[in-house]
Order: sequence, then structure tokens, then C-alpha cells
Amino acid sequence: MKKLLLVLMIGFLSTSLYAQKELEETKVTPPHFRGNLIEEEKPVVEKSPICRYIEKELVYPEEVQDFYPEGVVVVEFTVEADASVSDFVVTNSVAYELDKSVIDCLKSTKGMWIPGKVNGINAPMEKKVYVRFDVLDTPSLNELALSSYNTAIKRYQKGTKFQENENLAENKRIKKSERRFNWSLNHLEMATTYKPNDPSILFWQARNYHELGDYTRMNEKIERYIQIINSQIAMEEFEDVYDLAVIVHE
Repeated sequence: MKKLLLVLMIGFLSTSLYAQKELEETKVTPPHFRGNLIEEEKPVVEKSPICRYIEKELVYPEEVQDFYPEGVVVVEFTVEADASVSDFVVTNSVAYELDKSVIDCLKSTKGMWIPGKVNGINAPMEKKVYVRFDVLDTPSLNELALSSYNTAIKRYQKGTKFQENENLAENKRIKKSERRFNWSLNHLEMATTYKPNDPSILFWQARNYHELGDYTRMNEKIERYIQIINSQIAMEEFEDVYDLAVIVHE
């Protein structure tokens, strides 16, 4: 099983590297957020312009002030050729209210972008933002992620034990093992809320889907795993203050 996953990962990696080579001949300039300031007015800071804007505009929404959910909201969107923004997709959700607040904030940046260019011509391009919602004096997001991750591994191991238990009837083995694999996936999903784009979480998600016979979802997780490894997008980027907007409740 583990060997199968590794073979599939190698296949995805080879395809990804070939596609990257094909794109090298095209000159692409990504979109740049300029905000409301002209270039000469911008101070030298250790935070990206879009992150500074989000931190200035965003607070915890009133709708969640009874429980203050924590985690990293990741939103992909398109900066159009005319500097407008569209096609908002939440790729890592924490809570509906937090997801919506990030999207609403991004919608307010219409006209504040320098569009991306392909060979010198304005063109629509995708962007991604990471916004961490954090509450002071609570366990860190890494600690919360690790707790969910460890629980998920235990559920997976329990599922494999039920699979191997010959003292149970086949239908009971299947039912009990599948239940543990689904529980494992639920805990891994929770870990992702706190720590998106973590390769180890994606790997264990793929293993659970393999055991459940859901090879489509397994391949999706493997493909994402390869994308992260190939582009070196791991959790370290969330430790980089420049690329991460942080909304804190004290």
C-alpha cells in the first residue's frame, strides 16, 4: 500500500516537472497589490502589502464573538486584467463567518491591484491569501493541529487492526474498519484547519482514502502532496510573517 502511494507520487512529480519546463519560455509577471498608496509613499516593512491591508481592515466578525474559532483561512481568487477581483474560492475553511469576512475584505480591493502580465500584456491571474485567526492565551495552532493529527493516526491504526481481525465476521470487519478510517479523516480535516498545506496530513488522508477504496480522492490528495513538495509550499510559509495576515483576539 505504501509502495503504491510512493509510485503514484513519483508519477505526478514527473508530470509536474515536464509541465514546468514547457512554461519556462513564457514571460509571466504576477499581479501586485498596491493598495491606496502610490509607490513612493510605501514604507519598508516586513509584511506584504495585501497582508498589511487585511490586518488593517479585518477583525473577528461579531457573529463568532461567542466562541472565536481559530485557524488559517486560505482563499484563492483572480486578479483580472482591469485590476478587478473575482472567482473567490475558499481552499481552507475555518468557519463560514471567517471565510466570508476574508472574501469581503478581498472584494474591497477592487482597483487596488497592478494586474499580472503575460509577455507584457495584462492578463487575469490567480492569487492566494493566508489569514490566520488566533486567540491569545490559548494553545497554538501547531499544538491544536498536532493533537488532531495524532488522534487521526490512532484511528487509522485501529482501522487496520479491525481489518486484520479474523475473529470478526467479514461484514463487521469492514464496518468497524471503515468507521475508524472515516474518523481518522475527520480528525485530519480538523488538523488541516489549523495547518493547511501540510504534506504529512495529505499523505495520511491519501492512505485513509486508499483503505476506503476511494481512489479518486486518494489521487487528489497525492496530486496536492506533489504540488506542495514540488513548489516547496509547506507550513514554513505560515511562519513567514511577510506572507501571512494575522488577526488576533486578545
